[in-house]
Amino acid sequence: MRICYSRPTIFLLITMVLIMAIVTMAGPARNTVQLQQGDFVAICGDSITEERIYSVYIQDYLLMCQPVGSLRTLQAGWDGEQAPHFLERMEYGVLPLGPNVATTCYGMNDSGYSPMTDEKGQRYRDAQRAIVRKLKEKGMRTIVLGSAGCVDSDTYMNDPAQAEICNKTLGQMRDIAREVAEQENVIFADVYSPMMDVMRKSKAMYGRSYHLAGVHGVHPGRNGHLVMAYAFLKALGCDGNIGIIKVDMNSGKTDATAGHKILSAADGVIEVESSRYPFCFYGDPTSPKSTSGVIEFIPFNEELNRFMLVVKNIREDADCKVTWGDTTRNYTGGELARGINLAADFLDNPFSDKFKKNEEIFLEQQIFETRLTRFLLHRLPDFLMWAPETKADVESLIKTLCRKDEAMAAASSAKVTPVRHSIKIEVNTAKAFVWESQIPADCPFERSKSLAGIEFTGRHGEYVCGDTWYPSWASDGNLYSPWTDGRTEGMGCSSAGSDDARTAHAVMIGDNPLNLKIRNTSQVKVAAAAPYVGRYPAGSLVYNGIWYYATYCLGPTGGYNHRGFVWNWPILGPMPGFQISYDLGKTWTPSPLSPAEPLFPEPSKHLGPVKMGAPHFVDFGRNMEHSPDGKAYMLGMGAVEGDPMPRPCLKVGKPGEPFGTQPCTEDFAHANLSWISADQIYLARVTPSPETINDIKAWEFFAGHDRNAKPIWTSDFKNIKPLIEWNNNMGCVTATYVPALKKYLMCVTDGWPTVAKMDSYILEADTLTGPWRIVTYMKDFGEQGYFLNFPSKFISSDGLRLWLCYSANFSSGWNGMELKFNPPGGRYGLSLHEVRLLTAEKR
Repeated sequence: MRICYSRPTIFLLITMVLIMAIVTMAGPARNTVQLQQGDFVAICGDSITEERIYSVYIQDYLLMCQPVGSLRTLQAGWDGEQAPHFLERMEYGVLPLGPNVATTCYGMNDSGYSPMTDEKGQRYRDAQRAIVRKLKEKGMRTIVLGSAGCVDSDTYMNDPAQAEICNKTLGQMRDIAREVAEQENVIFADVYSPMMDVMRKSKAMYGRSYHLAGVHGVHPGRNGHLVMAYAFLKALGCDGNIGIIKVDMNSGKTDATAGHKILSAADGVIEVESSRYPFCFYGDPTSPKSTSGVIEFIPFNEELNRFMLVVKNIREDADCKVTWGDTTRNYTGGELARGINLAADFLDNPFSDKFKKNEEIFLEQQIFETRLTRFLLHRLPDFLMWAPETKADVESLIKTLCRKDEAMAAASSAKVTPVRHSIKIEVNTAKAFVWESQIPADCPFERSKSLAGIEFTGRHGEYVCGDTWYPSWASDGNLYSPWTDGRTEGMGCSSAGSDDARTAHAVMIGDNPLNLKIRNTSQVKVAAAAPYVGRYPAGSLVYNGIWYYATYCLGPTGGYNHRGFVWNWPILGPMPGFQISYDLGKTWTPSPLSPAEPLFPEPSKHLGPVKMGAPHFVDFGRNMEHSPDGKAYMLGMGAVEGDPMPRPCLKVGKPGEPFGTQPCTEDFAHANLSWISADQIYLARVTPSPETINDIKAWEFFAGHDRNAKPIWTSDFKNIKPLIEWNNNMGCVTATYVPALKKYLMCVTDGWPTVAKMDSYILEADTLTGPWRIVTYMKDFGEQGYFLNFPSKFISSDGLRLWLCYSANFSSGWNGMELKFNPPGGRYGLSLHEVRLLTAEKR
């Protein structure tokens, strides 16, 4: 029967036989590119292949990343197929289309999902050997014999013991496939080993519910399919060199490798047109349905996806920013000189949308090819058997189908058009400056005798993510933090809502504050806030591998209009206990408490004032190593009933004018105690454990000092007293111990009226119970800086250099007030600024 490619001449046949003989004697070069210009790659396998996920990823890579030019792919998967069946069907189902490169992936169904037997192993061995020899006989130049992957150790039959038995058999099948490949001198793709390795590592990070081989344990999610594509692309010899952009900051000279053209370069902005794409990743990294998380566990970017930016002639220790698309990241001059991988560092990049659209088109092509190879071409021999007189018609139909597939492949390739993008390189030239301290006349705190102020060095990092970051330094060396109100790694979170308030949690990986990797540890948590309307992250502590995560309630709404002035969460509510994670945020045990039955017995009435409001743990360093007594201490902000000097009622002034006051007789506290404003600071402590953290009887509360100035602690919440107070001048509070100075630093933000400029100040003390002394008062810091804290991980050995963590300017434009970022480098997200404590002699 004639097929859509012409029959080779005798000369060509002899030539091919000679070439194959030479290749067979020498064996394929395992570390060189196996693909050649114009190759046609058939991707063959069972139902896992027919899912058209790893096969689409391979097509993505071959057409868009372009290891060589003018490549084409064919999807040839078959549900339930075993190796012997493919041996039978390839003659009419695959070969008529004319591929000259083939990858195969068999063994899952051949395993029988049961222990290995000699008969089973021999049947698989014979079929694999016969497949290779038949492909060679039909002129296949390059053959990649792939093993099967693995079943999921948790979701397969929901029985880890059965999964272990099955994976042992699949490992033995892998060994047989490798043996056949070596004996037949073809390429072997080990899919099983990386799947097993990634499964162990990913479950260790994301939890046992993070399945790599699918919800039923056999068919992988997108995460597992990416691992499979990685194995086959490596076997095909793809070298991973997507491109290199070189920039000389002195001369302004720029250069790019093949596939990329420099259009312009001026003032650190390089305009590029690229016909070669980096491979792009999507989705929530904690989800098996995405590809963005699994790349933590395979060297895909390092080995297959290097799109490098190299910048010369910048000072080694200079702070630099690189903006690509909508994302900005921080680097040192030395890191840029050595080269950064844009594909790895900027998962959301200018190619992402185009890559995704092309992928959808490739999928349409592969859906057609599944039907073509499985239901059309494969069944044509039946027509000839029963109606041999239709031979000419059948051959004509084959040619028509081949042309149809060729046209679809050409249309897919045509969609890979050049992408124009810009890379912006900025070198931080900001000079250090001392923030002018403007201490109000009624400040109740003495001036510090040892510390005189704060100098901002000009070094800062900005992270596009949510806000509300309170890092806790765990024993594994990572920081763990809550977050909310924004998007981090593509996952959104909002803590507003009576019944479905959400809070999120992330790990901050790295030792350089300018270049942290921030990863969500799992999906957002949902909890009820009723009878309040918001439930936000509060005290967060990781101790001995257990994460304790508190929340606090807010009301009446996030945008409360009172007499024409809009307030943000003007009433602070109670703290409904701690959620607990025993696996560093992968899974959570909800708090047994609730907004209606909180941990601390307050408020006395709904929307009344509290004392341990929005509490935060004192940062004692890594795994609480500097706690004075092994206890965890919490600082809360509060107010009392019947405030003799309440905050006033405000009204919006004319544009550019400050807010005015207006008389008000309504029962509204005007944000006297809000999410960011208060009158007093309170202190509590507990020996942290899952048994004690939500038990009020395990807690003690600061109750003042005795006549000898020693702190008094009580187990009766009714006897709690303020640690410090400054009426109408307090608010959100955090504290960090600085071991080199043997001092505590406290950050307090008075953010009243909740939607305007905010004032923050730093206090210091030798002991947590005081006395506290003021270091600096930073008026209009941010200009709307909030949630200030000093992560202990980033304190210098002499204790004088720290990194200030905060968020800023969430309400620019509210009530007609526009806000600017001050100091530069702030953002509504996560900001980290290096500061230096000035000693008293610098006053």
